Amino acid sequence: MSARVLQAGRSAVLAVALAALVGTTSGQVKPSVKALTLTPMDYIEIRQ
Repeated sequence: MSARVLQAGRSAVLAVALAALVGTTSGQVKPSVKALTLTPMDYIEIRQ
């Protein structure tokens, strides 16, 4: 009986660890938009 309790405890710890790992990695957002450089025409349009 105690072997089953240990197995259940290990499974629960593993499930919590996996949930924490997935939660931390899904919360990370990688920037996919590159910074655009302004052209000389952009500067002219801004001044107008």
